Order: sequence, then C-alpha cells, then structure tokens
Amino acid sequence: MAENLPEVVARHFGEAMRASEANVYWVKAGHLASARSANREAVTSFEQALHLLNALPETRERLEQAIDLRFDLRTALFQLGEFERVVGYLREAEGLARTLGDQRRLGEMSVHMCHNLWMTGRHAEALTFGCNAQALGESLGDVPLQVTGNLHLGAARLGTGDYRHAEDPLLKVVQLLEGEKSQERFGLAGFPAAMARGYLTWVFGDQGKFEQAIAHGEEGIGLAEALRRGTTPTA
Repeated sequence: MAENLPEVVARHFGEAMRASEANVYWVKAGHLASARSANREAVTSFEQALHLLNALPETRERLEQAIDLRFDLRTALFQLGEFERVVGYLREAEGLARTLGDQRRLGEMSVHMCHNLWMTGRHAEALTFGCNAQALGESLGDVPLQVTGNLHLGAARLGTGDYRHAEDPLLKVVQLLEGEKSQERFGLAGFPAAMARGYLTWVFGDQGKFEQAIAHGEEGIGLAEALRRGTTPTA
C-alpha cells in the first residue's frame, strides 16, 4: 500500500499527527500522480505536503524541501495552464532561495520563471530571468542549469524577434550537448539538443541565412529520429 497508494498512508500519518511521515508520503503521491499526468491530483498532493512543512521545525533542509515542492507544483500547474499560480509559487521559491543563499535553486527558479513568462508573452520579464539563469549556470559550472537557462533565454529572445542575440545561447546548448549528452532531457518535456536546433532553424531562416537554417534543421531531424529509435546520436 505504501508504494501503490501513498496518499492513503499519508492520510493515516496525518490523522496520527505525524507530520513528517505524512509529508514524505504526500510527496510520493504527488510524484506518482505527475508520472501518470494526473496533474490536478499532483497539485493537491504537493500542496498537502507543503502545508505539513509548516508544522515542522524551520531547518535548512525543510526550507530546501519547501523550494523543491514549489518546483514540483510549477510542473503540474504549468500542464494545467495555471500560469499565474505558477508565478506565485516561483516568487515564493525565489524568496526562500535568497534567504538560504542557494544559488543553484535560485538558478533553477530563474529557468522556470523565464519559461513561464515567455510562454505567456511577457518577454521583457522573461529575458531578465533568462539572463540570471544563464549567469548563474556559468558561475556555478552547472551543466543542467547552463543547458536549460540558455535554451529558454534563446527562445525568449527569439520571441521578441531579437535573432542576433537569440543565436548565441542556442548555439551554446548545441555545444554543451555533443555526442551522448544529446540524449539528456534535463527535466524538460523534450530533448534540448533537438529543441535548440529547431529554434536555430527559425533564427537563421528568418534572417535569410537559409544554408545555416537547413543545416540545423537537418541535424535536428536526424537527432530526433535517432532518439526516437533509441540509438546513439552522432551529432
């Protein structure tokens, strides 16, 4: 039951006033719900876990978990199109990360915020967070943060029609994900190595640089086909 129905176990622990154990199982329930795309159920479970954290002593570990739960909520709420709620939770995560001085989580928050904002047409705000994510990824030497930060920054710049400045971060993603690294998702719905090439096709095509656009497009298609077949890409 604990593995298949963690929400039932969580309720039992909650009724027994054992907040720490209940919290663990609500988080498990949320992740299981997310895995089967039951996003409303996931939101309910993660919010239950977040509520229970308030009953626990305020330690660094608890605050880190509070940030991570907000990231989990962001993923589920984004799928539901509840973008303003996403922004609210990410603002809270930002405050907690700054309190802890946690640069990695601050960078992750910036990635999520950039993505959410450019997807909803708030490009100027998206660019600020994208630049923050890019800078933090570089300073920390954090490859996942560099990949996701540059990808969303490039997409946000592309959304404003700033092709010249969109090119560099997208090419950086391609550079970071050569060979077997192109098979990594870094928590994204798609493969950033293929996504970056798709965006670059758009960047160069709209500038009339058709040979470069075709080259990136063909590389992206070849990479996507290799990933679909489960073979090792050569790009």
